Amino acid sequence: MLQFVIGGLKSGAIYALVALGFTVVFAATGAINFAQGEFFMLGGMFAAFFVRLGLPLPLAAVSAILVTTAIGAAFELAAVRPIKDGD
Repeated sequence: MLQFVIGGLKSGAIYALVALGFTVVFAATGAINFAQGEFFMLGGMFAAFFVRLGLPLPLAAVSAILVTTAIGAAFELAAVRPIKDGD
């Protein structure tokens, strides 16, 4: 029973952090950015990929964060900033 409670709390905390991110982005920009959910999923997929390559889970998680951050920064520079500066 305790295992289910702890698992539920962990899942709830993850969903709460994603929802908080949506709220912060909406408050700052006035627009809902659904790409945040895509980057959340991308990080999980990279972590699973790195674990599949044989990396230990902590190293795979850090690697996934770094790769996802780099992709997000590149996306911001290539797509978001030109549109934002065009206004």
